[in-house]
This record gives sequence, structure tokens and C-alpha cells, in this order.
Amino acid sequence: MFEIPLIPTIIFGAFCFVILLILLKYKYPNSSSDNQYNYIAKKCLMTQNEFKFYTTLKQTVIGKYDVMTKVRLIDIVKINENTARRRIVAKNKVKSKHIDFMLIDPADGAIKYAIELDDYTHNYKNAQKNDDFKNILFEQIGIPLVRFDRSGVSAEEIVLRLSEVNIEKTVSV
Repeated sequence: MFEIPLIPTIIFGAFCFVILLILLKYKYPNSSSDNQYNYIAKKCLMTQNEFKFYTTLKQTVIGKYDVMTKVRLIDIVKINENTARRRIVAKNKVKSKHIDFMLIDPADGAIKYAIELDDYTHNYKNAQKNDDFKNILFEQIGIPLVRFDRSGVSAEEIVLRLSEVNIEKTVSV
């Protein structure tokens, strides 16, 4: 029977292990090291269109609702799946998405409306897919999702659209 020499085998195995560690370190750099990537601050949290809409929205609902911006979907929903795999998949679908604006009750923080501002970027296929996902999600969780297709919306239009959705919500319950 053929015998493999022990020392060269151990050395070769250690060499392969070191090479593997180097390759893994290169492919998956340590994310915990400080200042590994270059970041710069954005000048504004919102685009000009979003900020224009936000200003009108805030003035329109003052005293009735508080306006939250860019709220992550994962902060709005609770994952209610039975298996770990389905929970992970469901979490991955919402963890990197946000809703443009949320209206909440200032008395108790209850979510009243979700609002999306659909500008030209929503014409792209991927954005439309995300829009479809959000439409289904908000229907499922029972929070009214109101979409506006431009930033130059008047206070009257905001009030009208919110009241229309509120009437639909009341009728369908």
C-alpha cells in the first residue's frame, strides 16, 4: 500500500489553508475595520422634488399628523412567517426599501398613511417592480398608500387625496 509522507502533507495542507484565508480576506474584507471605505455627507436628505413636496405636506397636515421621511419598510412591518427560511426571505425583501413619507398620529405615533412621490425615476422597470411590491405590501398590512406623481402638488390636492383614501378605507372595512 502507498504511504503519504506526513510532514510534507501537513506543510502542503497548511500552505493551502493560508492561501484560502488570503483569498477569503480579499473577497470578503473585514467590514468591522474603521474607515475602510470613503464616505461623504449628502447635502440634503431629500431630492429637491421630495423637499418641495415635504414642505407642502408638512404645512398641510400641521397639528393633525406628524410627517416622517424615508422610513424603512422593515420598521413598518412585522415579519409573520413560520419558518426561519421564509422569515429571512421576507426580511430581505423589505430591509433595503423605504417609503418616502409617513403620516403618524402625534398623540400615539400610530401610522395613518404612507405616501410615495413618484417622479421620473419610477418609470424604470426596477422602480415599477418596487412600486408593485409596495402596493401589495401596504394593501396586506392595511395602511393606506397614497401616490403622488409630481412634487408640485397643492395643499388642496393633498387634503383631497387623503380624504378619498380615508373614505375608501372606511367603506372597505
